[in-house]
Amino acid sequence: MAWDLLDEDCSDISDWTDADVGDAVSSVNPAGQFEFDSNTGYALRIRDIGSFPNTFTYEIKLYCDSVGAYANDDYMNLNCKQADERLHVAFGSDGLFISDTDSGWTEVGTNLVKTNGSAEWQTWRFLATFGTVGEGVCDVYLNDSTHSWEKVGTAIPCSTTGSFTDGETTLVLYTPTTNYLITHVDYVKIATGLTTPTVAGIMTTNTGYWGSV
Repeated sequence: MAWDLLDEDCSDISDWTDADVGDAVSSVNPAGQFEFDSNTGYALRIRDIGSFPNTFTYEIKLYCDSVGAYANDDYMNLNCKQADERLHVAFGSDGLFISDTDSGWTEVGTNLVKTNGSAEWQTWRFLATFGTVGEGVCDVYLNDSTHSWEKVGTAIPCSTTGSFTDGETTLVLYTPTTNYLITHVDYVKIATGLTTPTVAGIMTTNTGYWGSV
C-alpha cells in the first residue's frame, strides 16, 4: 500500500516540532530510532500532515522500554486530529487503551502492550473511521512475537471530541507519576483509507491463503 499521508522511518525527526516539557528529551538515538525520555517532564513531538480524512490507517512500530500504568496516567500515547475529533491511543504497562468522549477509555484485549522486563518491538495498525462527529470507530491489529497481524480490537469507539488542529499528529511519553521512563519508535506510517494487514504465504484452515501486504 502507499503511505500517502506520512511514511516516517524516525531516523531523522527534524520535521517534527519539538514540544518537550520540562527536562524531557525526544531525539534520534544512535541506533537511528526515535527515543522518548520523560525524565520528570513529558516528551512530545508534533507533526502536521495537512488534514486527516474520515477514513485512515495509522501504523506504528514501537518498543516500550519502560512505561507506567495507564491507570496512573503514565503512558506513551498518540493522537490523530481532525478539527472536531481525534483518535487518542495510550500504551501502558496495564494495556492498550483508546479514548472516546461517550465511552471513556476502552482497553483493547488484555494487557497486550509488552513493556519493561517483557518489552519487545510491537507493530500496531489502527483503521479509523470518522464521519458523524462523535461516532468514530477503530479496528486494531497487532504484529509481534505472539501475534501475527492478529485483529485484537473491532469497532472500538475512538472519537474524542473537542477543538483541535486538523492534520496534527502527536507522539507523547507522559509520565507524571513514575518519571524517568523511555519508549522507542522505529517508524510511523499513515495512509488514506482502511487497509487490513495480511500475512504472505500463510495457509490456515479457516481462511485459506492470505495475500501479501
